[in-house]
Amino acid sequence: MSYRLAQEKYGIHRNTLLTKVKEVHTGKVGGRRGLTDEEENIIAAHTIAVAAFGFPITMMELRLNVKSYLHKAGKRNALFKNNLPGKVWAHLFLKRHKTLSQRFAKNITLARANNDKEILGSFFDHYEKEVEGVVLENLWNYDETNLVDDPGMKKNYYKTWN
Repeated sequence: MSYRLAQEKYGIHRNTLLTKVKEVHTGKVGGRRGLTDEEENIIAAHTIAVAAFGFPITMMELRLNVKSYLHKAGKRNALFKNNLPGKVWAHLFLKRHKTLSQRFAKNITLARANNDKEILGSFFDHYEKEVEGVVLENLWNYDETNLVDDPGMKKNYYKTWN
């Protein structure tokens, strides 16, 4: 079928058909995202790992993590003001990474707080191995999970378990 016949039959301009057949535009549709797929996967994996340790992050903390990553990597991103991604970028990032979800933080439950000596002993055995050789100034401690003043008002990012 000729381009002219295809144009008439399907209502698509022949130049559009020509560029498609000749594969002139092979890139992804849409604007630049700011980070490569690999970099975004690293940020998503980091967010999941931090949440798994009991420290889910907020939207602002996600954006600051990206800024910190770019700074440490010595990269300057022209799409982000001062290397800090905007709120729209963060929302689109979450849409692209379905393993992350946003939920309201909640206080620790009585059942979770009620641990036995074996569980606590196991924790401290592992903790001693993990902090071996770490300078004291690099250690920090929080006694509660979720780290918010008003747990019902702040959304954090967790791994979605499906």
